[in-house]
Amino acid sequence: MVIKRIMATNFKGFKDLTIDPKNKMMVITGKNGKGKTTLEVIVKYAITGISPEDVIANGEDEMCISVELGSGTNFTRSIHRTKPSKITLCGKASTGKNLTEQIQSETGIDHSVMKIVSSAEVVANMKPEELGQLLLSYIPEDLDLDTVISYISNITSE
Repeated sequence: MVIKRIMATNFKGFKDLTIDPKNKMMVITGKNGKGKTTLEVIVKYAITGISPEDVIANGEDEMCISVELGSGTNFTRSIHRTKPSKITLCGKASTGKNLTEQIQSETGIDHSVMKIVSSAEVVANMKPEELGQLLLSYIPEDLDLDTVISYISNITSE
């Protein structure tokens, strides 16, 4: 499954966020408190429906996540403070079950496994050499580790 676009409205600290991933893998860096974990939660919620408490931005009544997949499938998940949550699939009202089935059919991955796969904890618990191998598997063969590291500003030995 390829995420072509993901949009979030009123999700925690993001009033309006649009991300158009260009490659198979994105690396997100930044200082603490800038939204890296919130972005991970947005993707996790979009794909799995798992949402932490209190995701609606302060002062707002509703938040919405919209996703467009490379296959052309699109869907939204909305949470309202006082009304029932809503899900649409390809522009029509749907259910969490139908959306889960659609995502499973497009990925071939059981929903219960996605809960783990979509989680940053998987990467956080990798040994450095495992993470290195994962990153290197996405780097074109004509690049070496030193070249890739040279692209990252402020890198330390840690």
